[in-house]
Amino acid sequence: MNSSEMLIHELAIVSQLRHHNYMPPLPAMMAQCAVADYQINNVLESAKTCWSMVRDDAEDYRTMRLLTLIKSVRFKRNGHWVMWVYQWGRDCDQCECDRMYTIPANLLAFNEAEDTMYDDAEGSCSMWIASEADHASFEPTFRDRRAEQYGY
Repeated sequence: MNSSEMLIHELAIVSQLRHHNYMPPLPAMMAQCAVADYQINNVLESAKTCWSMVRDDAEDYRTMRLLTLIKSVRFKRNGHWVMWVYQWGRDCDQCECDRMYTIPANLLAFNEAEDTMYDDAEGSCSMWIASEADHASFEPTFRDRRAEQYGY
């Protein structure tokens, strides 16, 4: 796995945390313990505070790694820095497709493209920054799983 692939893998994990506002569940033992209300509230507040700090650190890490990746894959087109992004999605009818397109090579453009993808999603989706070599070997795909299931 090369350094760009490692960055993409690490960013995918942090991105999922960011977009799903993930907070890990409290240990199952906590739920089973008969603990007084004030103790539960203290634990919950401590967990929220701790998770807030972890989430902030994860966002800082994501930003740093994204900037590094953007700098390594960007290229000039018509005098402007751009980069390739890969996007995959499955809609509510189980149709899957993927595509690659260029966006300005900056963090704001990537975050806006990612936010738009998640806002418009009807099902599972993902996006990551791709290199020119990835684009050169890219073949777009489309698959209608529901049609395959019912034979039409």
